[in-house]
Amino acid sequence: MDKGDFQPFTGQVENLRIVVKPKVAVMCNLPIAFEEGSCQIDFSSVTRRGLTIHLTHQNILGDLMMGLHTSPHWQTRRFLRQIDDDLFEAQLGQTTTILSEEEAYDLCACIDEVCQEYKRIIIEAENVLETWDYEPLHSDGLPGFYLLSVRQWLWELMRKFAHEFDCGRGNSDWHTFKQVNILIRVGRGFHDHAFIWPKTGINSWSLLPTGYVHLVCVFSDRDLRWVERGDVVSWKQAVGPQGIWTARYTKKWILEDFIPKVRAYYARDYQAHQCEPYLDIRDDYQTKHIPFREISEPKQIAAYLHAVQLWLHCRPSRITVSTLLLRPYYAAFRDLAQQADPSTINISYIAENLRAVEAGPECTRDKTESRKSPPKYQWTYDDVMNSLDQHVARINQSEYEDSSNADLISRAFIAIVQEGAISFSQAQLNAAKQALLPLWEQSRFEWRYVLPNQ
Repeated sequence: MDKGDFQPFTGQVENLRIVVKPKVAVMCNLPIAFEEGSCQIDFSSVTRRGLTIHLTHQNILGDLMMGLHTSPHWQTRRFLRQIDDDLFEAQLGQTTTILSEEEAYDLCACIDEVCQEYKRIIIEAENVLETWDYEPLHSDGLPGFYLLSVRQWLWELMRKFAHEFDCGRGNSDWHTFKQVNILIRVGRGFHDHAFIWPKTGINSWSLLPTGYVHLVCVFSDRDLRWVERGDVVSWKQAVGPQGIWTARYTKKWILEDFIPKVRAYYARDYQAHQCEPYLDIRDDYQTKHIPFREISEPKQIAAYLHAVQLWLHCRPSRITVSTLLLRPYYAAFRDLAQQADPSTINISYIAENLRAVEAGPECTRDKTESRKSPPKYQWTYDDVMNSLDQHVARINQSEYEDSSNADLISRAFIAIVQEGAISFSQAQLNAAKQALLPLWEQSRFEWRYVLPNQ
């Protein structure tokens, strides 16, 4: 106690994760899947004893998630700023405090362990419940995902059918609903299959006119936790056609089973509304990418490259990128570029972006265009390859990269992959996919959870 040091400890009780280092202790209430967690930070220093910092779900995602497992000196963490050789300023929620170098390292180590688990839980929930392709949309405070939209009268028929075929009113295959207020609850026995919640009116994310109901598949941490009190250790074991339905399965069931059954059962009511049958169901939200495992040529990677480049462009200007992700990325796409036919590529556009990297990151990303200057001479494709070789060599000697540099180099890769005729080998394509996947997954997570909370 005289030294003010904590006893190091790492442990977890249910969803409470505790990580203690000599100078810092973090206790985090982890989510089960999608609902909000929180954390508490304490310092052992006698000068800060009694100071407890509370962070919300939004603080954790927006401030702590960037730059995990990187040194405090790398300037990759949004909440931390170096102000002297061995002093750092930490902005934690509404609290600003000055930390010694040792405190900064302990704080980062605690945050790394807690946030890695926090992030793992969310990503695993998205993967298991197949929700990545659907827009997040809360309903009455519960996390959900938009599936599709139907006419108001069709939704009323769906609710009428669910009421008539309540599981307590019969035992046919369709007696599988439980009446709950305005939503449709599908399930019979111990496990509920799905909760379908209606959202009406015009929303910022929807261009549909009034008269439509937007169907949202809701997942509640409380309900998932209840499943774990039954006959499974983890709620994930209960996911499947006989248990908890994924968002993708729920949407497929609505379109291919539920609505056709309602149409047939209420044929007379349905026909009375058949003015514009092709507008009864609006399914405008489609997956933008070919699945990674199905990519068979470089051009199919372009959509993923665009997503990564836009993410790099929109990241906060002070936040850099760890080169651990960028080294294989630069090298793999440089190798693909070597196999491209120069006559099929807009060399001047690529050269313009690569010259902008040479101009340096002192020009902010909002002024990227000002970094592009007229060429002193016309670049050849050999010049392009020489520049890419230099960036591959440079990135291997660096700990972090300015996001604007990675943005500009990604634009060059996009132009080569999207436009060029590339004589690639399967090994080169596999290397490019393997290098790009972690970046794309990181960009997808940050777009969904981190950037909106800043």
